[in-house]
Amino acid sequence: MVEYGSFVLALVAGLVNFIGLSGFKHQSISHLSGTATLLGTRLVNSSFPDILHAALILISFLIGSAISGYFLQSGSLKLGRNYSGLLSLEAILHRSAYVF
Repeated sequence: MVEYGSFVLALVAGLVNFIGLSGFKHQSISHLSGTATLLGTRLVNSSFPDILHAALILISFLIGSAISGYFLQSGSLKLGRNYSGLLSLEAILHRSAYVF
């Protein structure tokens, strides 16, 4: 019964993402699942630069997750630790996103 409920919830989430992508300026509704849905629809309906753009968004998310996992190796954040290196890297990446 749990597997059926999980399937239904995933199906509804995918449908909401697809409707949002199809209807309102082709923007994703959620973070990664919406972008994955966008990539899937672009594989069918779009040109190579649009497909590449969506794929690079997914790859950037994966690289960012790996970097975060490297810096935050423990299971949770701890008060009093210095996270200035991670915050500096984030600031550099945010700033470079506006340049490009």
